[in-house]
Amino acid sequence: MLKNIVIPTDGSKASLVSIEYSLNIAKLFGAKVTGLSVIDIRRLAGPFIHDIGTSIGGMVPYGSFMDTIKDMLNSAADTALLNLENMCREKDVPFELKKEEGIITKLISETAADADLIAMGKTGEHSEWSDALLGSNLESVVRQAHKPILITSEKHTPMTKLLVAYDGSDIAGKALKASAEIAGKMKLPGTVLCVGIGKEKVEELSSRAEQIFKPYSVDFKMSFENGEPENVVLNKFNEGGYDFMAMGAYGHSKIRELILGSTTVHIMRKVDAPLLICR
Repeated sequence: MLKNIVIPTDGSKASLVSIEYSLNIAKLFGAKVTGLSVIDIRRLAGPFIHDIGTSIGGMVPYGSFMDTIKDMLNSAADTALLNLENMCREKDVPFELKKEEGIITKLISETAADADLIAMGKTGEHSEWSDALLGSNLESVVRQAHKPILITSEKHTPMTKLLVAYDGSDIAGKALKASAEIAGKMKLPGTVLCVGIGKEKVEELSSRAEQIFKPYSVDFKMSFENGEPENVVLNKFNEGGYDFMAMGAYGHSKIRELILGSTTVHIMRKVDAPLLICR
């Protein structure tokens, strides 16, 4: 049962879409939302301040100029939280607001420690300051947080049909259960997609899916296909009229996940619809 949804917000269009999805889900579950706006300390140091300093004479600015920058970031955070508050009041969803200063990804993970779901837009206002190795703030949160994460699209559209990528692993099982809970509340039909599964596993995985979906009264079907997992999943999603996906987050190895990008990251970047990721 979802009781608390954490929504990081920076006031960007993507975060407003994330809020809209989150409030619809919160309303169905009677959950509260926790709005988090972070003053990113990377905006107060490093390349950002250095670039401004060199543009005005080669010196890194301090004193009153630093205070001005911090005031601007505080104001932006306040505005983002005010927008969230207004949307919560309009939907009559209980809420809590938090404004913090620090590293965005770390604070999101910490705030979500007692939450049931994190909801984030695929892009944000400060994505240009993301870590080059790990990717965006979103990708870093997916790797750090041990809570389900709903990654929302850039435009809000109703969720009407669920696709779950499932391989029988515990992580994929978490995604199956989390998505079944949401699909049950929204009365969405679903498809459980298994890629590259041997015939000897078909009955076993079908039975597991049935056990997970049955308590939530989700109307679903099984689909078994072969091929490169990311290609099969994306083709199935795009050609089948799906608008909500769920999957477990994992990589074949730590090196491949951090440097080359896992199947999860590839799908995160390609799916233009709500994507539920579980670790």
